[in-house]
Amino acid sequence: MAIGPTWALKLSNPEALCILLTSCYTLFQLMELVTTYLPWAQIVLAVTMTALILLQQSDASLGSAFGGSMSESISRTRRGSEKYIFFATIIIGVLFIASTILALFVVGQ
Repeated sequence: MAIGPTWALKLSNPEALCILLTSCYTLFQLMELVTTYLPWAQIVLAVTMTALILLQQSDASLGSAFGGSMSESISRTRRGSEKYIFFATIIIGVLFIASTILALFVVGQ
């Protein structure tokens, strides 16, 4: 009698894994797809993140770079589209980091 999850036994079997996937790819075919499309996804994420960073409003002036007053450095509440651009930048940044870590594992094999 086996103790433990039965799904782990099913996933170790290639035929069972093939049944779980809608279009039956082998592991080699999946890795080939990842190595083909991952660089393109990283390019799209990088361009999108750059555009979102450039769209963000910056209140920093040249005076704050040289030790401007403290009242200028108080943070303010983001509202409207600025808030959505800020959160989209964070999400795209996390996706870019995740794709980079995935690329490290794919290249390592």
